[in-house]
Amino acid sequence: MGDGDGDGEEDEREAWTLRIHSAVLRALDAQPLWEQEAALLAQRACEAASGRGGAPPAPQQHQPELARGVTDALAALMRSDKERLQAGVFRPSHALPTMSVEQFGEAELARMQVAGRKQAARDASQAAARVDMGSEEEEEERLAKARAWDDWKVCACVAYCNFHQSSSDTRLPAPHK
Repeated sequence: MGDGDGDGEEDEREAWTLRIHSAVLRALDAQPLWEQEAALLAQRACEAASGRGGAPPAPQQHQPELARGVTDALAALMRSDKERLQAGVFRPSHALPTMSVEQFGEAELARMQVAGRKQAARDASQAAARVDMGSEEEEEERLAKARAWDDWKVCACVAYCNFHQSSSDTRLPAPHK
């Protein structure tokens, strides 16, 4: 760090201090205007409540109390706005869970039990169909499964070899059907 860096930081610190000081002075200058506006709003509220649109202003002894009440109400609104903003800033950035791990486990167990019952029903219906088949139909089914498995092995082997020997011109012949 050189001397130039320290001067730059000091100048920046002084500039921010002046900005803050200026903002505070502007806020203090605006405070009487807020009090006047609060008094006018209080007076308008009194007129509206009494139903007198063009009635003379409320007595002087009630105006400071009403102004204080309106000022307090405005301060409360500003506080609630600040709290709302803080709640928005400090909320989690991810969606919170909607169920516990235990609840998820119970739901998953229920889904698995239903799937198990459906699978058992399918197995039972297939077993009943096999009992109804004759020995000749069983043999045809077994042969059809064996042929399908052989066809798959040949196709998989050809695809594997073609993939790994793609740079050469020698390719295995395509399976015949």
